[in-house]
Amino acid sequence: MKKLQIILIILFSIVLNAQTYDTIDFKNIMVNNHLLYSNFQSIRKNIDDTKTNAKVFTGKEMNIPFCEFKSEDIFYTVFSKNLVFSYNENLNDEIFITYVKPNKSFNLKLKTNGNSLILNTNTSVKTFKKYFKKSSYTLLNDKKGFKLIVKNGKQYANCNLIFKNNRFVEMYLEK
Repeated sequence: MKKLQIILIILFSIVLNAQTYDTIDFKNIMVNNHLLYSNFQSIRKNIDDTKTNAKVFTGKEMNIPFCEFKSEDIFYTVFSKNLVFSYNENLNDEIFITYVKPNKSFNLKLKTNGNSLILNTNTSVKTFKKYFKKSSYTLLNDKKGFKLIVKNGKQYANCNLIFKNNRFVEMYLEK
């Protein structure tokens, strides 16, 4: 029985290690032709201030890739139906977008191999697979999606692209 458990653990480990993901540069992920770390003015006109919620976090609690914060820094995270971004009042108008759900106001673009893939609600799994052949179709939070590794210099993060009924629905970035 113990041998069987060991064999199953080894097989499970092999399967997990066999999953491969494509890598994309951080600067090649854009919302409305702006980088995910951008100036607030670039998206301001697309956000309805009356339909947002905000929460306050300390720098220690923030989960923003490629950024290091002091634990005493105060951040505001704004949640809207189609976008989540965070900002620090000491950083002028700089925002950090970590979630996008495409609609008429927000389009998500990934640049790869000299091509641009615009992700909207019409983007299918089949189309995505043409551009990112290595990425495994994985189960993420009980939803089917793809995981890309995002590279920024020598740092890495995860970009999770969620599909529902074989159509793209949302993207989120995490450490």
